[in-house]
Amino acid sequence: MALQGVEDGQLLLERARELRKENVEADGDQLVEIASFLNRHHSETAKDASHVILENYPDWWVSGKVGGRRAPPGLYFEHGSQEEEELYKYAAILFGLGMPLTLAERRSSTFRLFQDIDMWGSADDSMPVEQLLTPESRFATLLGKAIGEIFPPASGSGNQFLDASIYDASGVSQTKGLKKSSIRIVWPSITVDADRALRFRDFLISRLQTAGAEMGGPIAELEAKLKTYNAQNSWHGILGDAAYGQRSVVRMPLSDRVSPLPLRAPEGRPFKALGVMRFTYPAEGEKKVSMKVEWLCRQGELESADWLKIGSVRLDEKATLTEWVTPALPTGPMLSSLGRGVRVKVRTQGGSDGGGGLRMAGTMAQRSTPLERAGQIVEVHRRFSQNWDMQGFCDKMEKQCGQSTIQDNGVVTWRNPTNDARIEMHEEDRKITVVGKPNQVRSLIVFVSQFTEACPGLAQTSNPNVATNPRPGYNAPGAAFAPAAETVAEETTSGNQNANETGDIVGQLRVAHMNFEAESAGELSIKVGENVRVTFDEPGEENESRWVYGKNETTGESGWFPLDHTKSAEESKEREA
Repeated sequence: MALQGVEDGQLLLERARELRKENVEADGDQLVEIASFLNRHHSETAKDASHVILENYPDWWVSGKVGGRRAPPGLYFEHGSQEEEELYKYAAILFGLGMPLTLAERRSSTFRLFQDIDMWGSADDSMPVEQLLTPESRFATLLGKAIGEIFPPASGSGNQFLDASIYDASGVSQTKGLKKSSIRIVWPSITVDADRALRFRDFLISRLQTAGAEMGGPIAELEAKLKTYNAQNSWHGILGDAAYGQRSVVRMPLSDRVSPLPLRAPEGRPFKALGVMRFTYPAEGEKKVSMKVEWLCRQGELESADWLKIGSVRLDEKATLTEWVTPALPTGPMLSSLGRGVRVKVRTQGGSDGGGGLRMAGTMAQRSTPLERAGQIVEVHRRFSQNWDMQGFCDKMEKQCGQSTIQDNGVVTWRNPTNDARIEMHEEDRKITVVGKPNQVRSLIVFVSQFTEACPGLAQTSNPNVATNPRPGYNAPGAAFAPAAETVAEETTSGNQNANETGDIVGQLRVAHMNFEAESAGELSIKVGENVRVTFDEPGEENESRWVYGKNETTGESGWFPLDHTKSAEESKEREA
């Protein structure tokens, strides 16, 4: 039985000309074949979909329904299946016809590392992609060195090179009516999760801003040129992080973007293949040999379906993460870029912060204060570690942050000349205080973390009414954020009752279905099959990937762990049954 709305090739061709391309010439039978294939793979709900239709756009291939056409909740293709291969084939055909699909793949929990680069222009012009990304460009060199430093190529494959598939979706954004240069860089051999992707992004931004601080340097000149096209262009905005968010979807290569309502129409700027760029690194001991950057192949040298395959970021849920070196910001003078809104997210001795920055305080019971705001003043307290004395700390800070000043109360202060952010040393109680807006503190904490360690009261606001309690969010806090013992005991005792009455998970026994290895003090390692009891969960939090505090009943240890690595014990029993 033919599906309603796709049984007639001529009807589909007319619909394609109406919604896409007036002068399109296509074989009606081929359109019927493609439309039937897509409609056969409808998912029941958006939650079950592996691919979604951008902006719910009811495209030419969507089967007719009573009362008009509506886009399906999504499509489902098992990763690595023959059906997925067919999807790539049909997507390539439609791209060649000039009416690319408008599909995005639902990003898996582990995925290929990618960067989306968006450079805004004016109504008439935007920066050509070739000025940013060529084998000879300074940006490509800096990117290649950053990738090679964090993901050493030889550690995984034994090869001394890393390849990047590059796609271009430049054109006019119908939403703003401005020209926009858009690039997608996909690293097929590097597998990450959202935490690592975010942390590498911030590491790359810090490298760009450090290089940009060199007046007259190539990165400074590039940044200045970007701002001539549009004043909003900054590295923090150009290198977006939205696609790393929870339940995010990622537009597929060879697929077009759709403007939101009320426009809701394809924009005519699909991700077209530019080429594969190879970064070849010198072998160990070859210090005099430079990294080599070259085009491995260009657009016409691979079939369109192959470009889509190597540019897809979705992977098996069990894909193994690529070995890496945890990013650390370069040391150096306190950068003026701190006043430009840089966000730095790092794991330090004081806490784990893989993507959401410094964890702000919240209340244990009902939240009476808003979450962290960009203009809020934050204080972070640390104490000297055993390996550093005060004089040694001062000597290092003088070299990195410039001349200090001494206040009337004897506090030694290093202040950022471009804003109010500052580092204070309290000699009497051997403590360090970092003060500033959240984004500034996230950067300044890097300067003191190598000399200091966490102490109670690590994160607090200048508002005395805000309690200094943990707020687990998408990224793990550290040991300094561990809830008070009496709070944990109280919530564990009443947890089962609360879980029944309110749906909270405090007191709930959960079973690990994924391994998690603690990378910082305060985190809790769990292995598949181990039971862990939740003893603290921030009230009001509903993010499935949030961090909660609990006790591993196998090892007896307590700490923070990602909730989505576990399932409730009852749910696990139901699945086994």
